[in-house]
Amino acid sequence: MTLLTFDEWACRNTRAKLDSYIDDELLVETNLEMVRHFQNCGGCAREAAKRRELRDRLRAAARGVPAPTGLDERVRAHLRREGRSKTPWSLMAIAAIVVLCLGSWFAYERRVLRAGVGDHLHCAVIRQGFLKPVGQDKLSTQYKPVLAIARQHAPDGMYLTVAHECTSDGRKFVHVTFRDQQRLLSVIVTRRGEWEKLPGGLHTGKVKGFQAAAFETGAYLVYTVSDLSKQENLRILAVMAPAIQDALNEGDRV
Repeated sequence: MTLLTFDEWACRNTRAKLDSYIDDELLVETNLEMVRHFQNCGGCAREAAKRRELRDRLRAAARGVPAPTGLDERVRAHLRREGRSKTPWSLMAIAAIVVLCLGSWFAYERRVLRAGVGDHLHCAVIRQGFLKPVGQDKLSTQYKPVLAIARQHAPDGMYLTVAHECTSDGRKFVHVTFRDQQRLLSVIVTRRGEWEKLPGGLHTGKVKGFQAAAFETGAYLVYTVSDLSKQENLRILAVMAPAIQDALNEGDRV
């Protein structure tokens, strides 16, 4: 009979769930348990980073494979056949399509929010959780106004740990982190992907146990991600939004 220590059991349990964690398939409570374990276990944190990197490489390789010839025309032909159907659509069918469209939008919105949460988690929670730097400003001149605005609106008692430009999941971010003894707040900026859209003002949701809020401005997505309340996290982004929007637009014009 093999006996495991508590730490060995915790690591084995964590690693068994790593793939589900990376794909955001776990419950919020389980995600938080995983994060707490990463903060105290460098081995599991490194293993999670390796698996995420491998997944990203596989995805990048898959995107490079061209679609089969004629696929787009076959899809259009199928839609044209459906459009010529004489069968009247029932209210239930129409309602089902509306629900499907709304569900697709919510899934898309959540995916955009996950980009900011992923950077917060793997940069502010895991990496900075070990180093705990204080007051480091490594931002290029273009993004220093973002730091000044974030400093002005960070909650009382929270201090700057680091402001830098980092990479997470192959994507570049401007990342400003504040913390106190219990709370953690990230203000994050990243260039918007070609198909990423967040129209209609501010968007908010809970992802991987963290409160996330975001808006789109020109070529950028801007986030606040934290373990503050939903209302406070959203409020901080709302009061910063006009100034950050002006600063980013001005920076692109320079």
